[in-house]
Amino acid sequence: MPRKRITKYPLPRPQISLEKSFKILQTLVQKSGGRKNAVDYKEIASSMGIYKGNISQELTFFESIGWIEKIGSGKYQPTDKGKDLAQAISWNDEEKMREILISTLKDTWFYTTTIEYLQNNEKATMNKLISILGQQANARPRTHAAALKKLILLLQRSGAIKISEDGKTITLNEKIVGSTPSAEMPREQCAPDKIAKSTNKLESQNVSMLPRPIAAFVIVVNRNTTEEEIIEQLVKIENAFKKILCRQH
Repeated sequence: MPRKRITKYPLPRPQISLEKSFKILQTLVQKSGGRKNAVDYKEIASSMGIYKGNISQELTFFESIGWIEKIGSGKYQPTDKGKDLAQAISWNDEEKMREILISTLKDTWFYTTTIEYLQNNEKATMNKLISILGQQANARPRTHAAALKKLILLLQRSGAIKISEDGKTITLNEKIVGSTPSAEMPREQCAPDKIAKSTNKLESQNVSMLPRPIAAFVIVVNRNTTEEEIIEQLVKIENAFKKILCRQH
């Protein structure tokens, strides 16, 4: 009887390194003859000397991010993107590899969650980001922390984020992703001078003539709330307020 998945999204196998994961993809592409044949996961496990359960979980993750597709029971073949990625890896073409990784990862839950957080907070610790992703995926801290870290390392490999040399601090690679929090608030439309202009416009109006409030902001604080969590809430309120000012302008 198959083991019930307890996470909201498929996660990669932490026992398999990122480089080994790429090797699994390359092996699948090679054995499929490009995209001609479907390959049984047991065949890949046997040829690579990896436990078949680990291969099965890794391929399920590959399927969820669009590198491969399932053809029948336990059989897979690469997608066009997966085939191109494997080829770029084989040729050590880092630029092409990052381009394909970004194109396949940009719509995934862990990419959007990570990028949105860093756009709003500038940086995060490794442990903080693992916690955020874990809560999003309904994961267990002790069971899935290593798999969640592997997602972060994959994002680093795509060029979307940067990790400090000590491995503790994570920031956006703004050359690849940009720092704008959302499409609703592009940098040129929400420049500081325009925000200031909107603020002055509000201040010049008679308070009694202003429309009824369109938003309310609440900070939740208790005895266990840390300074970092309070700052995080304040930053989110600030960004939300800026969006409102931009829309009114």
